[in-house]
Amino acid sequence: MSTVQIDPQEKYIWVATDKGWRKQVGFTADVNGIAVTLFARPRNLFSADLVVSLRESGIKLVEIPIFINEVMKSDTKEATLSLFIRNLQILSEEINPEMVQKIINIEQSEYDGYKTKYGKRPLITIVDDEWIRG
Repeated sequence: MSTVQIDPQEKYIWVATDKGWRKQVGFTADVNGIAVTLFARPRNLFSADLVVSLRESGIKLVEIPIFINEVMKSDTKEATLSLFIRNLQILSEEINPEMVQKIINIEQSEYDGYKTKYGKRPLITIVDDEWIRG
């Protein structure tokens, strides 16, 4: 059974890169019980990628191409969330129950090495409240 839940609150999320932690504005979600973050990264003038990373480790799970017709229709937050949900539902159909535990195990193993090199993932924070904390 595939399940997708996305929190509509924009957040500062952290993704793992080969140069350390990188801050992005995105969303948190759950796909078949796997905690993920997601954000759109422009590829060129006519397309973008939906980057889905494992939430705890920040390690990229998948990049989903988003083409111009979809980008043009995503001119509001609601339309963007709808696009993200549709793409996450397709992803969820590809992740069977046996894969969930394998992904979680791989994440922990990879994250242990990443933490040693770059430290723990910084906290995910709500975009709207960050100015209050200074």
